Amino acid sequence: MAIGWLEALMENEHITVEHALNGGEFKIPTTNYRADGYCKETNTVYEFYGDAFHGNPKIFGRSDRCHPYNRKVTAQTLLARARRRAERIRSLGFNLVEMWESDWTL
Repeated sequence: MAIGWLEALMENEHITVEHALNGGEFKIPTTNYRADGYCKETNTVYEFYGDAFHGNPKIFGRSDRCHPYNRKVTAQTLLARARRRAERIRSLGFNLVEMWESDWTL
């Protein structure tokens, strides 16, 4: 899904976004993070959040255990991790565009 979103962005916005299928995920310097997408021209990181993997608050309650591979972690914890990651990316000077799985349609 993330690749589909990034490919649509490239076509609609007439930009080049580096991603897993066209050069590899961008390694964010000084972190262990790899971005779903990165546009060098605009210094923009693109992150696609799977609803269950990141605890989408529009879908899951805070105490729901929604992660498909780790039922020990709550949606609240998953969302907090995603928010901390986003804050870190921005603090490094990158622009950040985020998309939730449930918000993206072809």
